[in-house]
Amino acid sequence: QAGPRGAPMWPVQVVIGGVAFGSCVQYAISLGELMAPMVASAVPLLAADEERAVQVGTLTTAPVLLAALLAWRDLRSLQGATMVGTLAKAMAAALVVVRALDGSYEGGGEFVATSAAAAAAEPVASGLGLADFGLDGGAPTALGLAACLSTAFQGHMDIPRYWHTLEDPSPERFGTAVAGAFGGAVLVYSAIVVAARHTFGDGLPDLALMAYSPADPLATTAQSAAAAGVACSYLLTMLALKGTLSECAVSASGPEPVSSSDSVWLTTFLVTATTAAAVLGASNLVLVVSLRGALLGSAVIYVVPAILALGLNRDDQYVNGGAGGGVTSLPAREVLWSLLAFGLAVMILSTAHVLCEAGVL
Repeated sequence: QAGPRGAPMWPVQVVIGGVAFGSCVQYAISLGELMAPMVASAVPLLAADEERAVQVGTLTTAPVLLAALLAWRDLRSLQGATMVGTLAKAMAAALVVVRALDGSYEGGGEFVATSAAAAAAEPVASGLGLADFGLDGGAPTALGLAACLSTAFQGHMDIPRYWHTLEDPSPERFGTAVAGAFGGAVLVYSAIVVAARHTFGDGLPDLALMAYSPADPLATTAQSAAAAGVACSYLLTMLALKGTLSECAVSASGPEPVSSSDSVWLTTFLVTATTAAAVLGASNLVLVVSLRGALLGSAVIYVVPAILALGLNRDDQYVNGGAGGGVTSLPAREVLWSLLAFGLAVMILSTAHVLCEAGVL
C-alpha cells in the first residue's frame, strides 16, 4: 500500500501495530491484577506473592481471550464489546467519586481498616490542587502523566473499520460521534484521576481499583465490571493488531486472501506473544503504560498525522480548491511543522523521563 505521492505506508503500520501490541500487553497485565485476589484466595501459597498471583491470573485469562477471538473474528460481531467497556469505565468513575465524597476511606471511615492503600494514605488537604492530578512534583511528573494519558484514547487505531460499519456514514455525523466520545472520555478519566488521587494520595497502586477494600460491595462490583471491560478492550485492540499485520502482509506480497487456518494460527500466536510479554512485565504495569504512551502514543497522536498531512498538503487533489477538485481543507504547512516538532519534543522528553524513573537512564 502507498500513501500520498506513492509514499510507503509501512512505517505508519509499524507504529500502529506497536501501539496495538503494547495495548494488548497492558490489558493482559490489568486482567491479571484484577484476577489476582481470586487467584490468591484459591491458592493460599500465592497470597504472599503478589507478582506471581498476577502472572497466574494473566495465564488463566489467556485461553478465554483466545476462544473469544476465534469465535468473534470481526468488528461487527464485537460491536457490543464497546458498550461493555463504556459501562465498565462509568462504574469505575462512580466508585472513585462516591468513595471520595462519602469519606469511607478516610480517617475512621468504614473501609479504612480493610484497605492497605487507605491505611497508608496521608491526610488529604482541603480543596483541589496539583496533588490531586499527580502534578505536585512539577514538570517531570507532568511528563509522566502525559505519557500515561497518551494511551487513554485508542479509538484511532481502528477508526477506518468503525467507519465502514456505519449504515449511513458521513464526515459530519462521524465527527460528532468522535468528538462526543472523546469529550466523554476526558470527563470520565479526569474524574477517576482526581477522585482516586484525592482519596489515596501516593498510596495508589498501579491499578487504582485495587486500592479499594475487598469488603466494599461497590468496589467488587466495579472491579468485576472493569475485568469484563478490559477483556473487551483486549479483543477490540487485537482485531486492530491483526488487521495491521494483514495490511503489512498485503504491502509485502500482494492482495492474497488470508485463509481461516492462517487466521487461527495468527490469532493464537499473537495471544501467546502478548500473554508472554504480560507475564514478564507483571510487576511493571505503569512502566508498560508510560513507555508505550511516551514513545508510540506520541508517534501515533502527533508525529505520524503531521507527517501524513504534510504529504497530503503537497498534493493538489487533497487541498480545498486545488486542481484535483479536492474538498479537504488542511492546516497550513507551518502549523503541521509545529505539530511535528511538538510531537517529537513530547516523545523525546516523555520517553527520557519514563526511562529515568525506571532506572534505565
